[in-house]
Amino acid sequence: MICMENTQKQLSFQEIFKEALEFFERNAKNILIGYLVVAIGSTALFFLPTALKSFIATALFMIFISAVYHADKSKTQLSLDTLKTLLESRFLPVFALSILFTVFYIIGCFLLILPGIYLMIALQFATWTLIFKPDTKFFDTLQHSRNLTKGRMWNIFVINIIAGIVIFIVFGIASLIFSFALGMLGMGETIIASVNYILSLIISVLAIIFQLFLYIRVEASYKPGV
Repeated sequence: MICMENTQKQLSFQEIFKEALEFFERNAKNILIGYLVVAIGSTALFFLPTALKSFIATALFMIFISAVYHADKSKTQLSLDTLKTLLESRFLPVFALSILFTVFYIIGCFLLILPGIYLMIALQFATWTLIFKPDTKFFDTLQHSRNLTKGRMWNIFVINIIAGIVIFIVFGIASLIFSFALGMLGMGETIIASVNYILSLIISVLAIIFQLFLYIRVEASYKPGV
């Protein structure tokens, strides 16, 4: 039997980033509107702890992005019925899994930094698995994510690092350019802060979309039992 680690094709950051960017460009209007709705809706839950609101917002937006992805792939309009079905069937499991994943990561970092990093990489596809493979049992998504990352831990880790650096640099450069330009035009700090907020919104959206396309690439080339 051939070892799977030797047969897995290496992932390309450039290809994944290109696909994610093109997807964002094609669906920018729907994506940004969806993000704003989720952000405003979660903010309205002022009575909940900030961390809990963050989990809710992340779960909602990941499900929304998956609905946009399905519409984009089938070249159809975003279906509200599809979105409603996904929310009704996937929200609570995705929300619960997000919390569980965070707990595992915190425990791993508390024990030692390396276990935390390992868990972060090994389990990072569990939530997407739950969304795209609804027949997969809740805890089986954790094992499936581990299977997806076998033989690719280092490759996926490096891609995550590169993505973080690129996103940070792009946001930093864009923020400096817009802040300088608006300052030269005599715009106040409130306007500059608002522009920076919009930029951070776009960057955070791109980060989630990038993770989606990383998952899709890994899932598509996964060969169980090879």
